[in-house]
Amino acid sequence: MAEKKLTKEQEKELKEQARGYALKNLGAKSSILNLAAAYFADRKNAYGDAGNSAVDQYLYQPTIDSGARYTDPGTGKEVGLMSQALLGSREDGDRYTGTLTERKILKQASKILAGSLVNVKVSDILSSMGSKAELKPEYADAYIVDVKDKKLADVIGAGLSDEEKEAIGDRSVADYVLGNYTQWLTDTKVAEALNLRAKDTLGGLEAILKKPENKKKK
Repeated sequence: MAEKKLTKEQEKELKEQARGYALKNLGAKSSILNLAAAYFADRKNAYGDAGNSAVDQYLYQPTIDSGARYTDPGTGKEVGLMSQALLGSREDGDRYTGTLTERKILKQASKILAGSLVNVKVSDILSSMGSKAELKPEYADAYIVDVKDKKLADVIGAGLSDEEKEAIGDRSVADYVLGNYTQWLTDTKVAEALNLRAKDTLGGLEAILKKPENKKKK
């Protein structure tokens, strides 16, 4: 028996449902963002030991301590990242055979982030980056999947040099948006971690050098 085809309205509802689940993983308090940023920062090795050590101490470790959780894109339920990663690593599904490393945790977080990003709109991503810009009509309500076949070179238009065309290659608008988001997220999280360490450094100095406050007598 042939599978019943969904109506456009049903497809839209499912798309919006998936988008809602994904947006939970992209929220400011999402555990996934800290761990994915740690993965990207370490992999790119563009922030030096100062940046990576700050991310480790102020983002990665606190996130692991608090019990990293995310919203499952299929069910919408909140689940534990470590438990799901462990269960997924079992050998042939045999119980208690799973193994987990820190690198696997970070890589899994980056995969969850990537899976979430493809289910949201272009405007959602820009909004999460702090943009308040009014987008062009063709992007205002478009999902990332809607622009995955749109070539970036075609969007930018004529006037590109051969070198610029070669640099852009076959990249799509979706690739461009996601690549820039990843860069923004990593830069932002590294800066956040460094700022937290700077505050701790100042606090340590004040604890030693600050004049004691006079306690009022009762």
